[in-house]
Amino acid sequence: MSRPLCPRWPRIVGDSSRVFFFSSFLLRPVHQVDANIIVWEQKGADDNDNQLWSYDDGFLTNKKSGMVLDIRGGDLKADKEIVQYDRKLTQTLNQRFGYRDGYIYMRADPRLVLDIKGDDTEKGAKVILYQRKSEDNDNQQWEIEPFEA
Repeated sequence: MSRPLCPRWPRIVGDSSRVFFFSSFLLRPVHQVDANIIVWEQKGADDNDNQLWSYDDGFLTNKKSGMVLDIRGGDLKADKEIVQYDRKLTQTLNQRFGYRDGYIYMRADPRLVLDIKGDDTEKGAKVILYQRKSEDNDNQQWEIEPFEA
């Protein structure tokens, strides 16, 4: 049974069969629109606001930047990079996500999920949108971890 995405500022943790790593999407530069979302090791409590996210009606909002997860170019297609962007008021299909069975998926098309590109385990690996896999899918599995400051 999946836990809801509701705690304020949860961490998002990825698990790969080769190595377990903290991957709450580091943003570089933090306040830039269209900045790539990448995986990174867990940062200390005094400097982790860019790794904390809130969930509201499908939007995953970064605590530090105030921007939401988005698909580069807005196209609901596999192999598109995940970026941060200002939250839109209309035409939000490319900014709304759900969480079930370990997958963070597009609400507009649950077959498309967040994926660590190439199953890369290095810091800085890009997060992309990809077709949901039923097996060999460790790079698509995420846990929502409540964060206590």
